[in-house]
Amino acid sequence: GGKAAAAAIAGRLVSDPDVRVRLAAARVLASTGAKATAIPVFVAALDGESALSAASDLARLGDDRGIAVLDAAVRDSKATPDQRAAAAQAHATARRVTPGLVAALADPNGVVRVEAAAVIISLRKYVEKGII
Repeated sequence: GGKAAAAAIAGRLVSDPDVRVRLAAARVLASTGAKATAIPVFVAALDGESALSAASDLARLGDDRGIAVLDAAVRDSKATPDQRAAAAQAHATARRVTPGLVAALADPNGVVRVEAAAVIISLRKYVEKGII
């Protein structure tokens, strides 16, 4: 069926030179049940420019490494406000509330504070349903 075909194509694309292609392929694999194949692709991307995206995917799969990266990124005082706001937003994709996201409610930058609050509010429905 379609899932098997998608997984087969994604299985080939996880070795693509472009990290964005590898991450997209890993997302397909994770959604088709091949989490064990997808997770190493996400972990390998934690050091690069797609770290937040990879961390979100890992966190959504319940992997502590992704949760730790999101938590640290939203608190990173060396990061720009835009980078911290992006880290707060990445929590929405991950469907995770970390201590760092809660701490971002007191960030010196208003944009970061608003983004953190918006994400926490958007995740409330998952908390209420016991999903997270």
